[in-house]
This record gives sequence, structure tokens and C-alpha cells, in this order.
Amino acid sequence: AYLEERGLPLTKVHGDWNQARYPLEELGALPGVQLTASNDHDFELVPDRVDKGRAMALIALLYGVPLGETAAVGDSDNDLSMLRAAGLPIAMGNAPAAVREAARRTAPSNQEEGVAWAISRCLEENEWERGEKG
Repeated sequence: AYLEERGLPLTKVHGDWNQARYPLEELGALPGVQLTASNDHDFELVPDRVDKGRAMALIALLYGVPLGETAAVGDSDNDLSMLRAAGLPIAMGNAPAAVREAARRTAPSNQEEGVAWAISRCLEENEWERGEKG
């Protein structure tokens, strides 16, 4: 109601999974929103049809890059749409099972610089495919 009264769009509501403090079932049932998580102890409430996969598709379109030629790295449930959209989905080693199952590769964990590993591997493979390596 606060946002509606002021003509403001919902971008994200963030809180902890503490069921006693937040009515998560009621929040997830609200029309026009979806409930997701970025880790195992909080939640995110975002507008329907707003997710990382759609954002990635839009960015790829703007840069003229086919989605099949993109890579994405994720470690949380809110990364699933992005991993499903990417040509090469990569899960972090610390990701939950559902995220690892959506990926074709698994990088080392966040503590082991997994994102840097994933980016380096993608760049190396791209150079190899273009014939820039031996």
C-alpha cells in the first residue's frame, strides 16, 4: 500500500527467513510478486517476471550476443533463471544442490575465488576456439 500510494514501483523486499517474524506464505501468495532467496537465511520478494535470466537476455540482446554464447555464474536460488538462460551455466562449489544441478560446470567455492576461476576458464576456452592458442 505504501508503494502504491506514492506511485513507487516494487524493486525488492529483503528479509530473513524467520517464519515467526514474516508471513512468508502470505508474501509468496501475493499477486504480481515472486518469493526467492539469495542464501539459506534470507528471502527476496520481487515483481513477477523480474529475474536475472530476463536481465541477462536483455543485456545480451543490447550487445548483440546470442544467449547460447553467454556464460553465467551463480550460487543461489535467485540465480536459477540466469543459469537456465545462459549457454554455459556455471555453479559455485558452495551452491545448493538445485543450483549445481542446473549447471554444466561447477567452479570452486566463493572462498576459493570460484568466480575468477570461471571467468578465466571461459576466456581461455574462447581464445582456444578462436585459434589464439597453440
